[in-house]
Amino acid sequence: MTLLPVLLPEGYKSEVAVNDKLAVGDTIAIATAAKKDASENIVNVAFYFGIPAQDIHKFLKKNLGDAVSEGELLAEQKGGFAKSPKKLISQFSGTIIKIDQTNGDVGIKGLSGPTEKGTLEKIISPVAGIVDFCNNEKIVIKTDKDAIQALDGLGEEAEGQLLHLEDLEETGLISSEISAKIILSESIDRVSLFKAIGLDANGIIVKTLEDTDFIDLTDKRIPTPVMTVGEDDYRKLIKANGKKVYLGGKNKSIVIL
Repeated sequence: MTLLPVLLPEGYKSEVAVNDKLAVGDTIAIATAAKKDASENIVNVAFYFGIPAQDIHKFLKKNLGDAVSEGELLAEQKGGFAKSPKKLISQFSGTIIKIDQTNGDVGIKGLSGPTEKGTLEKIISPVAGIVDFCNNEKIVIKTDKDAIQALDGLGEEAEGQLLHLEDLEETGLISSEISAKIILSESIDRVSLFKAIGLDANGIIVKTLEDTDFIDLTDKRIPTPVMTVGEDDYRKLIKANGKKVYLGGKNKSIVIL
């Protein structure tokens, strides 16, 4: 049996008791304040300008993770001789969470915040098991699944097939094959990190990540889970390459399914 510690973020309280039996998806903690739902809006920049999808970055005035307001300039196509620039004005307010150079899309996630009419955010159990310990800071689940507690983590929850790539700082092995995958790499540079998120990787696990990049992802509220692990757990995950894994950004948990 494995003991999986689930660390509760500030503002959450436990909804379980010791010896409770859990199924996958059971609520184990809930936020103490209501949040309004955040919606994702898609803008097809390539279609708007009539350009190849892979070229949209040349026209964008915003980067991945930037805030954008309704009525603000999102992209611009410079005019030629005697022509005025063609401008794309955002119809939405939020954070840019996706720049897809395969489809030419930009995803804007609406800002969320406290609201009386909102729904309470939940943390669910990623595994079946029994509650071994709980308080409002940590819940420990005894499970027969192979579970790992990350050194650090951020983002939401995600599942996907584990794809081990060599050091991305050295090789730059980022392509459309990573879509819907959980990337495992020893390290990742900032450019590759944001490119992977833009190409719809479901999550990223590395041994090392620059503190400034971690802070930037947190500040920009990127929903893609990004986790760091120690050497032993990294080696264990390499052996699980190709298997389905779960990442819990809030609770810093990784489960090999």
